[in-house]
Amino acid sequence: MMRGVCFLLMALLPGLLCGCLSKQGLKSINDLVVGMEGNDQELMAPTLVTSVGELGIGVSAACAKELPSYAVVDPKARSVLAARFAATCKLSCPRNAKQIAEMPATDQMRATLASCDHEGADPIFGGALAEQRERVGFGDYVLTRHALLQLRTLLMRQGSPEAKGLWARIEKQLPRLMSGMIKRQEEVLHPTS
Repeated sequence: MMRGVCFLLMALLPGLLCGCLSKQGLKSINDLVVGMEGNDQELMAPTLVTSVGELGIGVSAACAKELPSYAVVDPKARSVLAARFAATCKLSCPRNAKQIAEMPATDQMRATLASCDHEGADPIFGGALAEQRERVGFGDYVLTRHALLQLRTLLMRQGSPEAKGLWARIEKQLPRLMSGMIKRQEEVLHPTS
């Protein structure tokens, strides 16, 4: 796994430094998209978040170092970890992540959406998915939204038909991603054991 991530990082690094993507960088993101397309719904969010972090796409070195721990954290600790990442990773929303993480899980998303939507319409989970956001966990929502915003920015800046095609493929996976995040939140609200 680590060897593959190092290869992907080396392929993306020149493109990230110049604000463009090489053919190899696009291939690396394509591999990430193929992984999303073939992944179990419940694994999509943590895999996406950690992959974007490991690749350093739109995140600081400190943030990239911490994000891999999100994939293995206990479901009940996701909110606390996400609040810490909100500061480390300089997430744009919500601005009051620490206070939200201290709320009961049933109230966190209402507060998150009030804060984030105050900044403007959700550029990732809009349209038909907007109504489902309240059923998602705070940590999954803010970190996945941030990861997807970084990917979208990079791909749209590239502007090539291949880059736009990759973003279109990601958009097709958003309903599955949303379903997986809802299932992950149900684990927190209604644990089976």
